[in-house]
Amino acid sequence: MPYLYALVVFISATIWLLPPVRQYKTKFFYFFLLLGLADALPWMVIRVFYFKILSYYLVVSCLLLFSLFDKETLKQKFLLVILLFITVIVIAYGFTNPGYHRLLFFVLHGLILLRITHLMGLELLRTRSLNLFFVVLVFYELLTLAKFFEILVKVADLSVLTNFYIVTGVQIAIGIFFTIFREDNRRLSVKLE
Repeated sequence: MPYLYALVVFISATIWLLPPVRQYKTKFFYFFLLLGLADALPWMVIRVFYFKILSYYLVVSCLLLFSLFDKETLKQKFLLVILLFITVIVIAYGFTNPGYHRLLFFVLHGLILLRITHLMGLELLRTRSLNLFFVVLVFYELLTLAKFFEILVKVADLSVLTNFYIVTGVQIAIGIFFTIFREDNRRLSVKLE
């Protein structure tokens, strides 16, 4: 069983290194770059810097949130960005209570989900069409939250591992989707009239 788990994690990490290549020069490039590196680097980062895995993912999640904003917005909200980042760092590495980490993870990914939904809404209003790129991105984020929640709730339950394989398999398929399609692909737009 550990070999299957390691194989699934390896395949997922490898697949998620591909979307940043396809998303290069789009507004989602940094988002996908962070997603790709988030799964490819943790074991090295944890061993070299002795970080806890959840602390690592909290910092990555914060950076993922920032990557969904344009540079101008980040500059305008510089103090808020710095305050949020420092808060994440302090909670991730200064607090040993995993409850704070879990709560912060859900808050950050909730904000990521809201931001993606907001971007989808703006695109919908601007073009009067639903871009399936955003729908898949929202679905991916919901899967991330669901997978984390299930791991928290059913730590000792074997169904968690089965569901992990299923959800990770779907996330691998989503990674392949983002390796093929970009946000600006017209085939992904469904006109609403």
